[in-house]
Amino acid sequence: MKTKITIKNFSRALVLALLLLLGYNAKAQTHVYNESTSSGMFFQGTDGGEVTNPVSDGVNSSANVAKSATDGNWQQIQYFPTFTPASGDKIFFSVYNPSNVGPGQLQFEYSSNPGVWQWGDNLSYDAGAVTGWVEYSVDLSSHVGNEINKIIFMLAGNNSSAVYVDNIYFAQSSILTAESSIVYDESTSSGMFFESPNGGEVSNPLSDAVNSSANCAYSGTTDPFPWLEIQYFPSYTPVAGDKLFFSVYNPNSATGAQIQFNDGAYFGGNVTYSGTGWQEYSITLDDEIGNTLTKIILYPDSGNPVGVYVDNIYFGTSSTLSTNSIAKISNKAFVSKEGNIQFSKVQTNTLLKVYDLMGRLILEEKINGKKGDKVLNNKGIYILRVKSVNGVSSQKIAFY
Repeated sequence: MKTKITIKNFSRALVLALLLLLGYNAKAQTHVYNESTSSGMFFQGTDGGEVTNPVSDGVNSSANVAKSATDGNWQQIQYFPTFTPASGDKIFFSVYNPSNVGPGQLQFEYSSNPGVWQWGDNLSYDAGAVTGWVEYSVDLSSHVGNEINKIIFMLAGNNSSAVYVDNIYFAQSSILTAESSIVYDESTSSGMFFESPNGGEVSNPLSDAVNSSANCAYSGTTDPFPWLEIQYFPSYTPVAGDKLFFSVYNPNSATGAQIQFNDGAYFGGNVTYSGTGWQEYSITLDDEIGNTLTKIILYPDSGNPVGVYVDNIYFGTSSTLSTNSIAKISNKAFVSKEGNIQFSKVQTNTLLKVYDLMGRLILEEKINGKKGDKVLNNKGIYILRVKSVNGVSSQKIAFY
């Protein structure tokens, strides 16, 4: 059996040295493999390796990912970190499983016991991983206090099909969860299916305060069955207070929309349209709490196939869209490594609000100068809302 070894970007020793220069210690080497970091990789088989990401979505938009070989069953991808789990730690990893194979398997080695595999867990994937990336985790309670220096993924298990993996890291909670609440917007899609032959993603026909995206989804008008569907394929488990938000432009006077989930297993609700231009609507998800939603079936014209436009679909507890005029921030903002919000230009009495992608207010302060005083405590993706003398603007930022 042939094998090959690939080292991504830097050698293991150089990666550790760079991490130390950035102020990390060995315990803080939490990232095992992502877009910019690798602890080293070994691929069993001839066609495993690092490849271009086949599906860029809200969970994983990395340019490159790791792919398991297809030479036989139980094909391994190995990583070589240095990490000693503490109570509450988990290993997180994202999987795209287009052939719907598995379960896979995860094992470890300890620095203190080389050559002996330590049981991790079986890796069972859900339907969402067939069409896009889904993040999974394995609890490390049984490994607390033992330094892990090898991770062995057998992603496809007893199958000879390719499975893709990315964003492997140690943590107590996910740093990617919030991003999965976005179903469809300007930069993210969980995948789309249009029932109508002339439905599809089109240029936004009306850019206004509610939606200035370049592109949006169009329901189409041609099909013998008037309830024309647009389907999306997220992976999201609602909690108390969650809603599904979506924006609609209805120039042809459709009466409203209906939403179902998971091939009709759960009825979402009906929405009646009102107003002109883009309008945001929502339905409550109280009846779906605890159920993982892997398909959204949206009938945006409620049996009246006249053509409706849809955009900015997301799960949250409250709207992340402002009722005021929204524009992209021309005075760009970013997050410092300490977690402060910084601007490229001096601010005067600027009101800053930071929301997570569930719509929860995380931080609020008034800024004079270029840098805020308050600090984001958790890594993740956030929405900035900035109110200044120039009006109201918004921006999505990442804190890693």
